[in-house]
Amino acid sequence: MLFILHYFKTSVIMLLSLPLSMIITFCRLNLGNPIIRYSNDGLRPWY
Repeated sequence: MLFILHYFKTSVIMLLSLPLSMIITFCRLNLGNPIIRYSNDGLRPWY
């Protein structure tokens, strides 16, 4: 039970932190271009 909880917590943290940092970097690069930022090609591949 503890192992499952630890594994779940670790995977959730990894899943949250990776796309978050990617999106922050991506939005910072495309700050002046909201069309690219909100397009499907912009955000979908990270999920």
